[in-house]
Amino acid sequence: MTSRMKQSLGIVILSGATIGLGLWLSFAQDDAFILYRYISNLLTGNGLVFNPGEWVEGYTCPFWVLMLAGISKLGLDMVVWSRFLGLGFAVGALWVVFIVGKAMVGKDDPWWLPLIAPALLAVNGTFASFATTGLETSLFTFLMIGITAVFIINIKQNRFPIWLALGYVLLTLTRPEGLLVFGCTWVFGLIQVHRATSGSKSIHHMIPSLVTFLIPLFIVTIWRWLTYGYPLPNPAYAKIFLDQTSLSYGMDYLWKFLSADAWYGIIFVIAILPAVVKGSFRNTWMFLGMLFLAYTLYIVMIGGDVLKGQRFFVPLLPIFALMIQGGIGIVWRRSQWKGSSRLSNAFVIGMMVLLAGGQMIKYPKELDRARLENGLVEKMAVLAEWFTAHQSKRTSIAANSIGALGYYTGYRIVDMVGLVDETIAHGPKPVEGVQSPAKERTYHATHTLAQSPDFVVFDTYEKPNHAGDFALYLEPGFHQGYYRYPIWMPGFEREMVVFKAKRGILEAQKDKKGETNFGSGSFNHLDFVYALRDGMDCAERDPQRAEGFFEQALTTGPSDFAQPLEWLGMLALQRGERDRAEELFREAVAIDSFSVYAVRYLAKITFNDGKIDEAMEWARWLIQIDPHIPDGWLMIGWIYKKRGQEGIALEIWNEGVDAIGEHPGLLEVIWSSQ
Repeated sequence: MTSRMKQSLGIVILSGATIGLGLWLSFAQDDAFILYRYISNLLTGNGLVFNPGEWVEGYTCPFWVLMLAGISKLGLDMVVWSRFLGLGFAVGALWVVFIVGKAMVGKDDPWWLPLIAPALLAVNGTFASFATTGLETSLFTFLMIGITAVFIINIKQNRFPIWLALGYVLLTLTRPEGLLVFGCTWVFGLIQVHRATSGSKSIHHMIPSLVTFLIPLFIVTIWRWLTYGYPLPNPAYAKIFLDQTSLSYGMDYLWKFLSADAWYGIIFVIAILPAVVKGSFRNTWMFLGMLFLAYTLYIVMIGGDVLKGQRFFVPLLPIFALMIQGGIGIVWRRSQWKGSSRLSNAFVIGMMVLLAGGQMIKYPKELDRARLENGLVEKMAVLAEWFTAHQSKRTSIAANSIGALGYYTGYRIVDMVGLVDETIAHGPKPVEGVQSPAKERTYHATHTLAQSPDFVVFDTYEKPNHAGDFALYLEPGFHQGYYRYPIWMPGFEREMVVFKAKRGILEAQKDKKGETNFGSGSFNHLDFVYALRDGMDCAERDPQRAEGFFEQALTTGPSDFAQPLEWLGMLALQRGERDRAEELFREAVAIDSFSVYAVRYLAKITFNDGKIDEAMEWARWLIQIDPHIPDGWLMIGWIYKKRGQEGIALEIWNEGVDAIGEHPGLLEVIWSSQ
């Protein structure tokens, strides 16, 4: 078998490995569904908007958006095809790396040397997994390494063709970082042309490419300004903060990349060799190193990415792999010159084992991330199914993760982190002391509530997680105007919990148990929010510790906030302290009769105590404030059955099935009564 045949077979095997790894680690990214919703609105005549009538540019990849719009226009499923295309572009990037690497080796180098860089990419879990998210990452990576390869070929002939500048336009329209890539490339080209020609002529060689690049982007910027009102996409205002905090996030993001992909930076000793050791392609290696450094500094300055994993470094992975391959090649050649072939081969094998092993160690974490991301999208998709089945099309929903929820419902979405909300992106209202485990720092709880969403959805059920969640809990309008609304969903082990607006049933509550206390609500005590969150975190694994947190939330929180009492009541029930639990539940509904959990347990407690009439009151009120859990329907049916009215009981249970679906508990009592 010839060297060319071995190389061809090798790159085919590596391509298959990339596809296999990508499918194994694949996950759907909720942000991709934001793009799908923009495309859906475009194709239905509403324009490139997320919410019809609200002109906010919540995407940063117009070329990818238009590409998927074309696919959808052909009748293909853009959700599926965006992931297929992502894998295809990842494989395309692999081939480009192979071609570039092959062109930069000597005639006496071993046949396997050009396969080192593709092999490093093929085993990289980050490179493979982000190819399947539905985002533009793989397209940008493919374009970046492909256009860079074409530039390297042309700059050796001291030229920067106009058509190549148009390629950089597409790169910039795929991700804004294309502007940085073009800037670095153009400056390097200018330096190279200046060296090869007289100084006055060098700029004349480069001006046409600069003008060709800038004119289309100027036109796009004018269109963006006229259409959306701003020169930059809305996420640029919502996510980028050039301050000390961003720098800190960015350094942490860089360190995670170095520790995961460069053995804590040790591999850079090998990667920089081609740029510092004299050789035929030294200028090319210097260019790749400069591009890598400039892009890395940019990532650090903007604070990295909010998504888990090192997505922003994916476009640099092909360059990094090529640099490592170049360094390994230099060491191998030097060893060969000294007659140490065994040593050189051992070095190459050792490096590949070290690098591949470092990637494989990450696979369990990559799988965990995939499960979490897929779980979030699945949860939001199922929740969207519930909304479309049980709520009108005029329903509005406030949420942090707006992609799948917005795409599958088509309802108006109130974005709590500002990606598609102009007010939050340009004028956030941070609360002093609120810190978020995520990078999002744009939120405006007052603005969110001012839009009167019918529901509020957190990523983590009722537990506050994002900074905007904490800020909402501090708003009197939130804990006075919304209540926890558990929903039974088939296929999920636990109930989903959202927050529902009380309006529409406030008048009906006058004759019910308890009374909502509309106190002043004037407080800004973050301790109560953190205590509430920490209590939810450990309620199952450490109930005693959780009780302490809920006690703290009760004493530091607002007087009209009953949720800690409900949690304390449920913990008391777990300990078998039924009387104490009843006392806490009654205290909760005395503060706020929309305390769903307190109401459902009081219905059970009073029924078991033989207080049938009171149990009926609690059960009827439970159905009125939350008809989408089975407890109220079951309880009323049992009460009628206890009274000997089995026909009415059966009607109630069937009515419950109509309201919430085929709940196993309801089906069981129906079958047993027939």
